[in-house]
Amino acid sequence: MNVQNAPKQDVPVGYKQTEVGMIPEGWEVRSIEQFTDCTAGGTPSTKISSYWGGSHPWMSSGELHFKQVFDVAERITDEGLSNSSTKYVPKDSVLIGLAGQGKTRGTVAINRISLCTNQSIAAIFPSSEYCTEYLFYNLDNRYEELRSLSTGDGGRGGLNLTIIRKLIVPFPPLEEQTAIANALSDVDSLLNELEKLIAKKQAIKTATMQQLLTGKTRLPQFALREDGTAKGYKTSELGELPEDWEVVNFSSIAMLKNNRINPKINGAEDYCIELEHIEQGTGEIAGSTETTISSSIKNIFTKDDILFGKLRAYLKKYWKATQDGVCSTEIWVLKAAPQKSTSEFIFQTVQTERFIEVASEAYGTHMPRSDWKTVKEFQLAIPLLQEQTSIATILSDMDEEIQSLRQRLDKTRQIKQGMMQELLTGKTRLVKPTQQRN
Repeated sequence: MNVQNAPKQDVPVGYKQTEVGMIPEGWEVRSIEQFTDCTAGGTPSTKISSYWGGSHPWMSSGELHFKQVFDVAERITDEGLSNSSTKYVPKDSVLIGLAGQGKTRGTVAINRISLCTNQSIAAIFPSSEYCTEYLFYNLDNRYEELRSLSTGDGGRGGLNLTIIRKLIVPFPPLEEQTAIANALSDVDSLLNELEKLIAKKQAIKTATMQQLLTGKTRLPQFALREDGTAKGYKTSELGELPEDWEVVNFSSIAMLKNNRINPKINGAEDYCIELEHIEQGTGEIAGSTETTISSSIKNIFTKDDILFGKLRAYLKKYWKATQDGVCSTEIWVLKAAPQKSTSEFIFQTVQTERFIEVASEAYGTHMPRSDWKTVKEFQLAIPLLQEQTSIATILSDMDEEIQSLRQRLDKTRQIKQGMMQELLTGKTRLVKPTQQRN
């Protein structure tokens, strides 16, 4: 919600109506320019090499997405500093993206070191009159509002220092600012730890896939012959393989289904998966849609089929269907060949870097699509069906653990959003008002 156009409400005892909406009586409303100043930087000429590679840290607007900036990629020289409009920004300033590609405009961060910035970053100087972290969270929560204040049209719009200086901010007493910032910072710490844990678990899963799907590591129950001696390895076109594995083409274990419907003839379907519904690299979906009688032709899939996005295969869009439905024709529908493989083994196979690499050997420049003629000849090593099942079960269990952590991460983000709505408006108080202490 735009705080400068907040709706009027009935005002309960202890609160007041202001230009930013209803806030506690002990809070103040001030513009940025009333308590501190801000500045923007510049970029030394990239055509002059002597301006670059020095000792002065120089931040580009793309680095705002780190939120807490402890270091930056570029350094400039004394000459670059003195021959451009860039300047040093004090440590613990609140930084706002004035312009930039994609989502950069309106993004907020804090620099934890003194540094220089480019012209697309506004730096709000720290002051003893406010808590830096409180201002950061207030503005970070107003991302869409900041973008709406931009001058210019569409993606070319931008913020400027005049807009930033006129921003209105509700300020509780300094003690409460600090308490609010600390509470939200604690949640951010939890989010960071969860993100690190997910990355670690994903790295472990990737390494496990590499070991198990190539036979470099054998599961104990398949490592011995009937006489109790250890199984050996053999040389193949794919390198060293377990003696009881074989090299096959992908099409010998996975069949491409081409069953289709035309909604104009067959009618609408209530469960349709488009490419945008499949998440990148997670094996999960983020919604579905319905078809209408005006929809294009769709592929038909059934539960346990594997869906793989053939358009821009490097985006790693794959999903094991949990129910019957239809999907875009930009999605392959794969089915395990009976007695040759299982759906879960194929699902794990299409996640491997080798498969993605082959699937990315596409035709079409602007809309690159995987070529089934190439992918069906993709060679891989497979064990017997029982070992495939055991390998797939282990990897699937790891997927479930990672997904559980992702769900926890999403839930924590929702909790943080709710906390921001409550704490930054004074609906929930962490510090008792002064009059209630006496």
